[in-house]
Amino acid sequence: MSRALLHSSRREVVKVEIPRDLYHAIVKIQAHENLDFSEAALKAASLIDPNSELFKQKVHDEALSLGKSQFLTQLNVGRQTIRAGAFKEAAEHVRRSEDNFHAPCSICGKPMHFSSRRSNWEKVRAALYDAFKEWCHTACEKKQAS
Repeated sequence: MSRALLHSSRREVVKVEIPRDLYHAIVKIQAHENLDFSEAALKAASLIDPNSELFKQKVHDEALSLGKSQFLTQLNVGRQTIRAGAFKEAAEHVRRSEDNFHAPCSICGKPMHFSSRRSNWEKVRAALYDAFKEWCHTACEKKQAS
């Protein structure tokens, strides 16, 4: 506990003990707003008086700030979930409804995309099936060897 002299509005001196943290808060207000100790104590009192307009405004501002922060956090989580879910769902849709094949270009190395949605798919599919006709699963190869 710290000792401090607090002055009422009639400038009567009252000697009280207050918690050190409250004393430091009043001193901070005093320094920040260039007030004497009495004025800083009155300002602190108005900040903690639930009936004061300043207190109500500070509570409102803090609630609004917290509300916006929580809303934006939830909004961003929702956006990320939707993006991740939408991408996964779109990829699954493509896998289910479209024949796809990617192979590197023998000249530049960039992937070439072959799709059943293209007009030349039958020709491409025949070439792909021919290119892979000797391929098999490793497990199938092992079964055949035994």
